[in-house]
Amino acid sequence: MALALLALGITGCVDMSMYNQTPAPVGQPGQSSVPQQESPTEVQTWPLESSEPQEVIPSDNYVYEEQEMKDQPATNPAVVALLESAEENRRAGRYAQAASGLERAIRISPRDPLLWNRLAQVRLDQSKPGLAESMAKKSNLLAEGNRPLQYSNWLLIAEARQRLGDSAGAEEARRKADQL
Repeated sequence: MALALLALGITGCVDMSMYNQTPAPVGQPGQSSVPQQESPTEVQTWPLESSEPQEVIPSDNYVYEEQEMKDQPATNPAVVALLESAEENRRAGRYAQAASGLERAIRISPRDPLLWNRLAQVRLDQSKPGLAESMAKKSNLLAEGNRPLQYSNWLLIAEARQRLGDSAGAEEARRKADQL
């Protein structure tokens, strides 16, 4: 009984008013925490490349062009630079930096099978054959029709399986590579 009264006494003393307050504004030290009102004429816009309106011409081959684009390797300059840097890091034995650069490139161009292939190679270099096999399989899914890249992927898969102690699986992967 005394314990129940003690529990009621403790809960009765709790001040719940702090949950009904609005949070304090957050600002930089030395600055006013009251937000400044912008006038509607001060709206910031991005400059256009050309001030002239451009005509949009619908394409009858939209689906075909989209398919072509999907199969092409990324030509984004950032992806190309990251790929080159990763290759340089891999050759120098800096596998963590190579993997990091390739992962950044994949975030930019996730459907580029070459990036997945190179990341598989780095994972194999890092003695992570399970990851290497997964990356090479992903590359194969994206590399439809690119036989040289698929061949490279199957050899990576064979090496990864061999390192995992799966000799039969490695031999099967080599056979698939030879069929290409």
